Amino acid sequence: MKRKIFLAALAVAVAAGSIAYAQNDRAAARQEKMFQKGKHETVRGEVTAVRTMEARDQQGAHVVATLTTDKGELMVFLGPEQYLKDHQFELHVHDHITVDGSLVNLRGHEGLMAQTIHNDKSELKLRDDSGKPLWSNKSK
Repeated sequence: MKRKIFLAALAVAVAAGSIAYAQNDRAAARQEKMFQKGKHETVRGEVTAVRTMEARDQQGAHVVATLTTDKGELMVFLGPEQYLKDHQFELHVHDHITVDGSLVNLRGHEGLMAQTIHNDKSELKLRDDSGKPLWSNKSK
């Protein structure tokens, strides 16, 4: 009896993991496609806000920064908060940064989908050359 319960619980856990893995892959594919369609830009400016936005890719909250450039304000879509923490990359208001990425419309918000971000202390690569998120299952 205990063995049947254990096997049933194991089957549920495997199925749930498979579903999350597939959802993450679909989200990564959508982001990659948006990135490729967008116009590549390199922008420099000062961070005026840093916040999180719930994502649909099972990766938790994503970090979004507002950057003031010589052309005005721009939203910068970075990636999962945990990915930045795992790479010990911190972003604060008043930081001066350079961001390479692709101009996109993400869930009704115009902004820059970041590929690489540089601040005074470090650089963090977020997406490969095709725009595939480095935190996605297939990038690992």
